[in-house]
This record gives sequence, C-alpha cells and structure tokens, in this order.
Amino acid sequence: MDNFSYKLDYYDIYDILIDAANPVGQTVPNYNYGWGRLDCKAAVDSVITFRMKSSSSQAMAYNNQHKLVYDAVNSRFHFVYQSGQDFEGRGKYIRYTNSADGENWSVDQKLGDGDAPSIVVDAEGNLHCVYRDGNAIMYQRMINETPDSPRTLFIDQFALDIGVPAFVIFGNTGYVAFEFYNQWMNSCLLVGSFDITSSNPVLQYNNLESTAEYRFGAPGLCINPSYGLVVTYARKINGVFEVYYRASGQNWRLVLVSRNDGVKSVAPVVVSANGLWFFWEDGEPSDIYYRWRTNQWQNPPMPVYVSAGANSCQPRVAVNSFEPNKLYVVWSEQNDAAYNIYASAYYGGWQSPTIISSSAVWSVNPDLVYVLEGLIEGRMLITYSESNERWLNRHRYLPLYRVCTYQSVLPLVPGGPQDKGTMQISSETPYFEVHPNPFQNYCMIEFQISNDDVGQGFLKEPMFPSEPEISLAIYDVTGRVVKSFNLEASILNYGSSIVWDGKDNAGCRLSPGVYFVQIKAGADQRIKKVVLCK
Repeated sequence: MDNFSYKLDYYDIYDILIDAANPVGQTVPNYNYGWGRLDCKAAVDSVITFRMKSSSSQAMAYNNQHKLVYDAVNSRFHFVYQSGQDFEGRGKYIRYTNSADGENWSVDQKLGDGDAPSIVVDAEGNLHCVYRDGNAIMYQRMINETPDSPRTLFIDQFALDIGVPAFVIFGNTGYVAFEFYNQWMNSCLLVGSFDITSSNPVLQYNNLESTAEYRFGAPGLCINPSYGLVVTYARKINGVFEVYYRASGQNWRLVLVSRNDGVKSVAPVVVSANGLWFFWEDGEPSDIYYRWRTNQWQNPPMPVYVSAGANSCQPRVAVNSFEPNKLYVVWSEQNDAAYNIYASAYYGGWQSPTIISSSAVWSVNPDLVYVLEGLIEGRMLITYSESNERWLNRHRYLPLYRVCTYQSVLPLVPGGPQDKGTMQISSETPYFEVHPNPFQNYCMIEFQISNDDVGQGFLKEPMFPSEPEISLAIYDVTGRVVKSFNLEASILNYGSSIVWDGKDNAGCRLSPGVYFVQIKAGADQRIKKVVLCK
C-alpha cells in the first residue's frame, strides 16, 4: 500500500475488502464466507480513500480526555482515534489526521499499536499523545506533524489490566492518571508526571488510592491555578458508584462531587474555568449532571438536560478561552436502539440541546473543541463515530465505523445550530491591526474608533458624552490576562497605537507561543491572534 502513501496493516485491508464487497444474491454476509462477490475496483478505490474510518466500535472511547485539539500556533485541528481491532481485541492501533478547516482532513498516519489515545498540544504547537498498549502506557511526541518513535512510560508484565489513561500538559511537564489492576486483583489509581522534552521520558508516579472491592475505571484530569493537578474518578459508597476528586493543591484530600444518594454516578470529566467544572453520567437511565466549584461549591449536583427515559452518556466539555463563564458540552443520547449526538451551551444557564446527528444508527463517543473567532463568540468542532448502517449482522463481522465531524458557529442557538452563513457580521468594522505578526521583540497594536462605528456593531452607544470604558489586554491560550494597558477614552481621540514588547504585567518576558489581543469598548470587543517567536 506504499504507492498510496498509506501505512495499512492486515486489519485495515480486512476492513476495506469487507466494506467494498458487492452483495450479489444476498443482503447480509453469511457466517463463514462474507459476501458472495467482491468488487475489486471498489476495494482499490477504498484503499485510496481510506480516511476517518475505523473497524472498532471504540474508535473514540473510552478516554475522558480529548482526542481532538486545536493548535492555535499553526491554526490546525489535530485528531487521533483507534482502529484495527479484531473479534479478540487484537491488532488495535492509533491513527492520526489533521485539518486546517475542520472539513478537509489529511491522509491518516499510524502512530503506534494500542488503544484509548489522548492528545495534547503544547504552547509551541507540538503534539503529544498518550495511549494504552496491553500492559503498558505509551507516549509519542510529534514535531511538525512528524511522529517520534513510541516511548514506554509505564509497563507491568504481570498486570491483569491497565486502565484508560488521562493526559494533560503544563509547561514542559506531562501528567498522566490511570488505573492499574495488579496480579493480586487490586485496583490502584496511579498519577504521575514526566518531562515532555526528554528523549527518554520517565514517569514518576504515586498510588493515590487502591481497593480490592471494585475497579476505578477511567479518570478525568485537569490543571487549575488554585487547585493544581486535579483528578476525578468514580469510587463506590455502599456498593454504588459516586464521583469524587482529589487535587494536589489540597494535599490530595478526597472530596465528594456527586450526590451520594444511592444513584449510580460514573464517567466523570473535569475542566478548569473560573474554578472547577465537573460533568458525569448520573442515574440509570442516566442524565448528564454538572457541578461548579470555586473556593467552595457554587451549586448542588444539577442536570444539564433531563431526557424522558433516554440514556445520556459520554459527556465532553470545551471552555470559551476568552469568556470562561461560557462552556459547551456534547454527549451521546440513546433513544430506543439509536444513539444521537446532543450539544448544549452554558450562558449563565444551560440552553435547550441541539441535535447534532439524527439517524437510525449509532452516533457515539463525541469530542469537541472551541475555536476563537475575532468577530463572533467563536465556533466549535465536534467529532464522533458512527456505525455503518449497511451492517445488519454484527455478531460475526465487525461494522466499519465512520468518524464524522460537525461545525457550528457560536452562540449555540437552543434547539438548532447556526450555519456559518447565518451569522451576520457588519463589514464596516473599525480599524484594528497588529503588526508585525509573528514578532520577536516588539509589535504595534493600532486601532481606530470613529463616530461612524457607533451603532454598527463595535460601539452601541456614542463615545461622547458617556465615554464608555475602553480597555486593551493580552491573553494567553488558557484565557489568562498576561498584559493589560490603561487607556483613557478622553486621550485616545478615537484612535491610537500601542507598542507591546512581549512582556507581562510584571515586566517578565513571556514564553513563545500564541497570544490574543483584545480591545473592548463598552460591551463590544475585537480580538486578534498574535504569535510571539523565540
């Protein structure tokens, strides 16, 4: 298959041939020989177009971390998923692809053997992937979209099982959390760290908790300025799973998140946004619940959306990097035999969900990412896997799963998404530029606000006599203000230029990477991306 620049293994070829078979004389494959006739040309064509497909129903499961990320340095989406699994679970491996627009994706690459991948992009735009391979946790780094050889972070030859890993990065340190099920049938929750710049990274880990009574399952992981490293997971109370968290900033003290009401709570996710936000599946059939904590809990466990008899599962969350009080959540909703993808947004309260997919097949294991757009709230890209509806007989042959993508501009409209063409933006916007961009030492931030702009989307009220507050600030990719400028409307005379030297409010040189320049006038704002080079 090298002629097509693909690296396909036996299980890829199996998938392609089965998917391309021509069902002559029968409508489903028989138990022993598959379809009656094979269309060879269709099989060859399938090799050429073998993208965003998986032979595994766990293509995007069961990791509670992200498989889809956005690289703001290079303005690209990056995506990893699992394929190649046979009936006995053998042959699993990790596929990788990327896209500039979220619609046209590159030729898939094979990263390494294993399953349950999680991907993170660092401040310089390099990719890092952690996944499971049998009794090992593997790590792979990608520089300029070229993968290094896989490195083993953890291995135990006598382990009965290694759980799905959660993975985050802060600075040059990678953090991993996973369940280790040892030969004595004890479930141990391990949390460790390693140097992502090392050519031979070594995982330094601790056992946070262990039990012989149940399995912990897949944890969630995040970094928060106040709480440090935060890990959330499900553990049992009186035989029922409840959601807890531990944080390094609280000396790893155990804290209950869910209600402790005898109702099953599992599959937790945690994100950092003006504190900690937790999401999980609650009940049987389950709804998606959430809870927000700053220095204390801001609400009791509450549902994002209550479905009538449906099963809501697999929540994933993204945060608006400039307005972290806005969050976006997607999940899979089971109605009868079908699963569909739902999405909702938090604007001080949860909006009625939007149905992203609606078909008679399984749409499962969604993921999403938020992308900043200068003139609107932003947009989000959602990925999920969808089974092939042609496959009716599934107990002998594997269905071929498609990996689907969906984009929507924001704000998310309750009950239905907005297409890109429906968002109206005034073309008569004020002058706002940053140059040179990228820059090394200095950049010039220039802007002009005229009376003509009043009421046309930038200023909703006259600058005089009320003189709305005008502010200029620099944000990093996490949404943190690193540099602010004091501007007086009375001395701006509707326009000005500011020189930024790449330093923060303390006068310290900032790390190379992507930053965002935001100018606000009253309730309106404009945002520009700028890249600080070494």
